[in-house]
Amino acid sequence: MRNLAELNINEGGKAVERPAPSREDIVEFEQAFGVSLPPGLSFLLQASNGGDPEFDAVGGPDGHYAVNCFYHLIASDKGTESIWYAMTHWRPILGDHAVPFANTGGGDQFFIDLSNNPPSVKLCRHDKG
Repeated sequence: MRNLAELNINEGGKAVERPAPSREDIVEFEQAFGVSLPPGLSFLLQASNGGDPEFDAVGGPDGHYAVNCFYHLIASDKGTESIWYAMTHWRPILGDHAVPFANTGGGDQFFIDLSNNPPSVKLCRHDKG
């Protein structure tokens, strides 16, 4: 796994000050949605609980996309940049085995497909049919 410091995840140019999710936060989320967070996502949340990566380009077969922000996970904060909010709003589209963890500036969702073994990262482009 690459060093996450290379991404320079920040909020408004300053280090993310939000604490990492507690074990209780993670368990509450997993139980609420019937999923288990994969180790890579847990690692990301421990390294930076949300924020905007400076190094944000992700390449794919049909182009490059930029991560606008990573979602945060805190049980008491279910605001628009939280995984709670993303799960609630995107689950009907992505399915029960998907965990959105970031978005593009245009609102596309990066998510982990837990139905694959091992889980895989995918992009849902909301403007594609």
